[in-house]
Amino acid sequence: MLVRIPLCAMLAAAALVPPAASRPQTPAAKAQGAGTVAVPAGEKDLRVQVLLDRSGFSVGQIDGNPGSNTSRAMAAYEKQRVGGAAVAQAGLHALTADNAPTLVDYTITAEDVKGPFVKVPVDMMAKSKLATLGYTSVAEKLGERFHCSPALLKSLNPGKRLDRAGETIRVPNVRTEIAAKAAKVVVDQSDGSVSAPPTALRRSASFRHPSRSPPSCCRAGPSSWSFTIGGTCRRPWTTSGPAARFW
Repeated sequence: MLVRIPLCAMLAAAALVPPAASRPQTPAAKAQGAGTVAVPAGEKDLRVQVLLDRSGFSVGQIDGNPGSNTSRAMAAYEKQRVGGAAVAQAGLHALTADNAPTLVDYTITAEDVKGPFVKVPVDMMAKSKLATLGYTSVAEKLGERFHCSPALLKSLNPGKRLDRAGETIRVPNVRTEIAAKAAKVVVDQSDGSVSAPPTALRRSASFRHPSRSPPSCCRAGPSSWSFTIGGTCRRPWTTSGPAARFW
């Protein structure tokens, strides 16, 4: 299930992600040896998405299908990491320096299948009446953990039960650790991105945001906005007038 999150909430999440020690870690395999990983023809697009995600440049949901989000993430990667990609496919060549496998094994735990899982209505007002906007299935919960679509998990694991503890499945080899908190968050309407510029303690990162017009809380400029983070809230609540547009 895809849920469009208010842009203000996305900014807080991007800037205030808790340290890796406080969050469940995914089984990201460490790269071993040198050289380029041999990639099956049908897996090349998936590998590019996984490598971009591992580098901190989100393509949104990893689904193995090239699209505008992947192209924008690659452009941001080339701009930040290889100086604008003056050489053709410079970004792609730089990405392959990470020779970790595209997929790794993961054993589903009892906590993964525990739930509770809920039926989420499509209507936004109906959603507002739910006690919690939870996961609809184990596949969706695992998809968020591994930054991918439930459909991709199912296609990678034919014949496997995604709702059974003890089942070993194949998942994207993404990273969840964060070297340091972002000191600054940049929202760029021109390319639909939310990014954290590099600092002495962390490399740059870029994320997709769904907004195509400035929401009511962001009127500082047509293509970029400035915010000051005044505090943190682990379980935030929001209010909105009828005229506000967040989705």
